[in-house]
Amino acid sequence: MNLRRILALFTTVAALALTASGQSPAAAAASSQPAAPLRVACLGDSITEGAGTRDPATESYPAQLAALLGSGYEVRNFGKGGATLLDVGDLPYRSLPHFAKACAFNPDIIVIGLGTNDSKPQNWQHREKFAANYASLIRQLRALPSNPRVFICQPMPAWPPSAWGISPDVIEKELRPLLADLARNEGVGLIDLFTPMRDQHARTPDHVHPNAEGAAIIAQTVAQAIRAAEQNAGRAGH
Repeated sequence: MNLRRILALFTTVAALALTASGQSPAAAAASSQPAAPLRVACLGDSITEGAGTRDPATESYPAQLAALLGSGYEVRNFGKGGATLLDVGDLPYRSLPHFAKACAFNPDIIVIGLGTNDSKPQNWQHREKFAANYASLIRQLRALPSNPRVFICQPMPAWPPSAWGISPDVIEKELRPLLADLARNEGVGLIDLFTPMRDQHARTPDHVHPNAEGAAIIAQTVAQAIRAAEQNAGRAGH
């Protein structure tokens, strides 16, 4: 019997075995393929972008998050310096190409780090619009075809002297509780970046932007939140 007949016989036997098990050859081939990595989109301002690091491509928090999560995830950085959550802010995130690109990425997981620039006086005068604008953003992202899991971040602290008009008091006393309420109301994950960075002034040389070591703390905090949510979702599915 030549090699071609041997291969044909093997294929026939394998197909019969799969049929007997109730699984088609096509389904068996599909089930043997490795799962595609989960797509993670990091939306935010200059802190997400990596402005305080020497090399944002490798030291920004999204870059370090990618290394922590491993090959099962594809992490992309859609941060833009100066971006505000407020649609009436001086640089509304939803008006930027970064937002359109994040949506086109069709992510499975979205981490939003906005609010720091909203604490500036010219932006925070519109504070009454903040919750509604954020809720609208969350709902727009949830409507993506990928049906993503959404996390919102409480901003890390800023320190005086107030750089660029960013208000440490607004971040701590107004934005933190507002975002906690928003997460509950919208049913999204809340990631507290304030607490782990509270004592990390030394890793925030310009009082606002973390360096590589500070970004590593943020990446670890975000990675823990993502893993915990995925584990909880897995348990709920059993």
